[in-house]
Amino acid sequence: MRTIATRTLASVLAALLAASCGMVRESRPRHLKERIFLPRASRAVASPVLEELELQRAIEELLPSVNVEEARGELRRMVADPRFHGRQPGELHVVLASWGSGPVALEEIGREYRAWCAAVHRTNCHEGPLTDSTIYEIAFDFAMGSQWDGFVGEVKSTIDPRTIRLVLLTGLVIFMATIAIPELVSKIPAAAATMVLTAYLGARAVCDLVFGWLQMVRELDAARTFNEVRAAGQRYGLLVGAQTARILILLATAAIAEGGLIARLMKLPRATQASVALAAETGGVGLEAAGAVKEVRALQGGVAIAVEGIAQGAVGVAMAAHGTPPSMSSSGRVGGHGALAGKRVGHTFSKHGSSSTEQLLKEAKGSGRPVGQWLDDVAAEEFIAERLPQLKAGAKSFDLPEGLGRMVNPDGSFSPATHARLVPSGSGVVTAYPEP
Repeated sequence: MRTIATRTLASVLAALLAASCGMVRESRPRHLKERIFLPRASRAVASPVLEELELQRAIEELLPSVNVEEARGELRRMVADPRFHGRQPGELHVVLASWGSGPVALEEIGREYRAWCAAVHRTNCHEGPLTDSTIYEIAFDFAMGSQWDGFVGEVKSTIDPRTIRLVLLTGLVIFMATIAIPELVSKIPAAAATMVLTAYLGARAVCDLVFGWLQMVRELDAARTFNEVRAAGQRYGLLVGAQTARILILLATAAIAEGGLIARLMKLPRATQASVALAAETGGVGLEAAGAVKEVRALQGGVAIAVEGIAQGAVGVAMAAHGTPPSMSSSGRVGGHGALAGKRVGHTFSKHGSSSTEQLLKEAKGSGRPVGQWLDDVAAEEFIAERLPQLKAGAKSFDLPEGLGRMVNPDGSFSPATHARLVPSGSGVVTAYPEP
């Protein structure tokens, strides 16, 4: 691991953050879902600094609780899910084709990989034929850099170093895939995992990691040579510094260990400082509320969190350059933020927003019809505001940029949305939603 020259303390008062970020507070009954939005911007509080020795001790305690074969099986199952590759279940037949020549490409990558291992005298390379899942582990290995070789060797365990490295890489791929693609069925609760990672690293780092991961998966799915696999991992590694790497290893290993992440969360090193940092940003919602989190999603504009039954009965909505995203509005009717500031938004985001997955799944199942959902409320607000002048003649459908919206289907699956319907009303819209 690289050493960190500058070390900071994760202790900033919430009152100071409220003054600097323009935090607003709203009180609601305990049974209602509270929404928090943390913009994708530099963190105004100090993230906890995890020392390498702290990580080593934590991993030594966690490893005996990891079922290696179960974790490996979980990874293979996730990679076989077409949603891992950005596709829907009905597109399973094209997943292997995306690897260039499918198994032939894997064999070629494997030959080149072993030739490279021999050339550099590396002794901890993957053994046996490469599979879809090992490709992602190899890429993540390059993303982590050579500095973590020494760390793996220092871990004291009854498990040999080669297996330790494999376990850590398996956990890392499962953890990042779960956070980046919440629709994947995983033993790790995606919402809680994303909230915990945000507490440790901040919204900007989490968004960078998630969208960087999705890009790396696309590059790996198209890779035909080992050099392309290595390059994809190294590019992702530019987002993963020493501190981020330590946090990822810690949380990923805790997540795949018996009992899971939440059960041992506050016993993990620096969890208290991470909780303080998150509480400062949210107006009082710390990691103690991780068990009550209903949905967390990394968006282009930041991290959106929905929590139920917050002990304080209040939530702080941090606002920066973009302001509060529309779906976080308490009324959901009038008063957009950012591009739609002061304009009518109707139920555009209260019904079709990025944090409404649970209610949209119920609506689609009950009605038997697909329902549109925005995936990035901040970008959706800008999309709508730019097209308001074109609504003088009434409602109109527009082509939708890829990744801005999706369809929630009656069978619980998701499919891409290619258009968006905008229905005008006065200065804004009655509603606006993605459609097929």
